[in-house]
Amino acid sequence: MVKRFLCTLWVLLLLPLLAFAETQPVVDDASLFTASEIQQMTAIIRRIQETYQMDAVVVTSKQVEEDYWGDGDVSQAFADDYFDYNGYGLGTDEAGLLYLIDMTNRVPVISTKGVMIDYITDHRLEEMFNNSASYLRQGRYGQAAITVLTTLEGFLQEGREEGSFRYDAVTGERLSGLYNTLTKGEATLAVMVGLGCSLLLVCTVCFRYSLKGSTYKYNPSQHCQIS
Repeated sequence: MVKRFLCTLWVLLLLPLLAFAETQPVVDDASLFTASEIQQMTAIIRRIQETYQMDAVVVTSKQVEEDYWGDGDVSQAFADDYFDYNGYGLGTDEAGLLYLIDMTNRVPVISTKGVMIDYITDHRLEEMFNNSASYLRQGRYGQAAITVLTTLEGFLQEGREEGSFRYDAVTGERLSGLYNTLTKGEATLAVMVGLGCSLLLVCTVCFRYSLKGSTYKYNPSQHCQIS
């Protein structure tokens, strides 16, 4: 517990020194990327920010210590803290995703926050790792990061997955309801029902206000007086 407090305090004390990183979508502390690759990543991230109002950041590091949290997944803890304490995230829920290449522990990590969690399900998270795995094995770290960002952008374009929900990773408790979208058939049926109701309303109004019985004649000589 003391280690956790001291590590958190250490991160907070470093915030002024890391202020520059707040404005950087790509932080290549491990020097793994070329200038061209950073430009490609930045372009994708800017599109995601402008189109979906969610943030994305790529970080590489050789400074993830084995006892960062004292126990648990140190790389994941580092990624979560880096996102939280360096000004990333858009909107009131600070939505976004951070992709970390941890060169100390030789693992890739993805951290999500806010509404981004609803888009990156376990299935999609696995697909992002799988798509980039071959590039990591080849040492093509820049291409791995670009692939993760491209896959992310594709998922955001597709929208939330049918039947997705948030849950507590520790307790397994569901934190949100199921997300269900209308199928094409359901959408078509809804439109047809709406048109039918509108047509019925129009016919009812016309019927109520139509003249009934004998033809109505108006005699101006009986009802008008011309001076």
